[in-house]
Amino acid sequence: MNTLNAIETIDTKRPGFAAAQYSLPYSLMLLINRLIFAIGVFFIALTESFALPVIAFHPQDTSVELGGTATLFIRYPRTTTPSIQWQFNGIEIPGATSRDLIISEAGFSDVGTYRAVLTDGDGSITSEGAILNILGPIDPPFDPGLRLEFLDGTVTGSWTGEGILEAATTVSGPWETVGAADPGVVLPWPDTSVFYRLQNPHPRPTRVFIPTSYDPEVSMPLLIGLHGYTGSPTGITNYFGINALAESRGFLYCAPPGIQEASEDQDTFWNATTACCNFYDSQVDDVAYLTSLISEICEQYNVDPKRIHIIGQSNGGFMAYRMASERASMIASIASLAGVTEWDPSLHVPTEPVHILQIHGTEDELITYGGGLVKDPTGAIPVAQLQHPGAVGTIEIWAAYNGCEGQETETNASLDLDLTIPGLDTKVTRYATNPPGGTVELWTIEGGRHSPTFASGGSWSQFPEKTVDWLLAHPKP
Repeated sequence: MNTLNAIETIDTKRPGFAAAQYSLPYSLMLLINRLIFAIGVFFIALTESFALPVIAFHPQDTSVELGGTATLFIRYPRTTTPSIQWQFNGIEIPGATSRDLIISEAGFSDVGTYRAVLTDGDGSITSEGAILNILGPIDPPFDPGLRLEFLDGTVTGSWTGEGILEAATTVSGPWETVGAADPGVVLPWPDTSVFYRLQNPHPRPTRVFIPTSYDPEVSMPLLIGLHGYTGSPTGITNYFGINALAESRGFLYCAPPGIQEASEDQDTFWNATTACCNFYDSQVDDVAYLTSLISEICEQYNVDPKRIHIIGQSNGGFMAYRMASERASMIASIASLAGVTEWDPSLHVPTEPVHILQIHGTEDELITYGGGLVKDPTGAIPVAQLQHPGAVGTIEIWAAYNGCEGQETETNASLDLDLTIPGLDTKVTRYATNPPGGTVELWTIEGGRHSPTFASGGSWSQFPEKTVDWLLAHPKP
């Protein structure tokens, strides 16, 4: 016969107290353990039976070309079969009850936030919101200014930049190439009526990122992003983290492509300054291209003409300065990372002030902080054509253009731009006196290289927000 035995012990942690310790028969202990296990399983099953639906994969932000098809989707474990209802800006979409939401012929009315509501017998859960943006196609007109001069039985065609001269006996064609792609081609006097036109050898259609806050009745800033030598529109957009800022800050954004050079690698470039980076003597007129691009965007969208800005890296920064010089009346402000202005200040003198932000690392291995020579991949360009000013020299040139006075540099760093450099790494140089529309600043990244690290593991430095906010805060007066 099993008995319950009590053994009196002394509680050594609390002197003066006695505790009872009981020893149970093994069979009874086994029975109790099994009962506890059964109760635990019951409560687990009970909890699961009243659990809300589970979302394994939430809808993601996406962008689609105007008129294209966008697909948003939500995923949940196979063990559950909840009903689904998609919402657009908080309103249920009739008939949208599948895991995949397909939006065909997407237009501006489809821009907004989408969520999916999952429901089963125990309740409902709403997914995270996914933002749908429209990418508006832009194909800048090509107009290099063809001029024909008839003299002494010949026809001389001239134009600015690149272009292939074609001729036809009727306006509808067929068109045939009659001259080289270089201006100044001389043609024989035609026997009959002839029509001439210039064909664009490098058509560069691109796209405009349109934030959900865009209203055709309200003007919005425009930011142009210019990639570096060998770079791409996608690369510079991701490097600077622009799309998220375009959405949160509310501005139109376009990252156009440069053209491919005549090298074996066919690297992309901008024909920006004497030094950078037209290494293979192309006739491309990137000032004309970007001017046409901006004008076309302004034609199709409600752009505030006083808030057109450019951000560029390296060769794209050089090109930003070229645009500020030759299109000063169009560009409100530029920000250049590791790209500098023209070596000779007498070339491309701006007609009015432009806000300038130069950002440069002191350890830049390609475009040296103190000035130097651009590396020539051909080895054939004269050294005098490869000279570039340094970061300080660049802002001094633009301070002279704009009429700024009183250069002042911070004693201590105040910005954290490069994630590979611990702590605050960037000092700001300003001018005490700046004319309206002509602020000039230099952000010096102490120890920064040509391509600083702005993002790592999903975290960003201050660079994207600080730089974009600086541009937006500097419109035309």
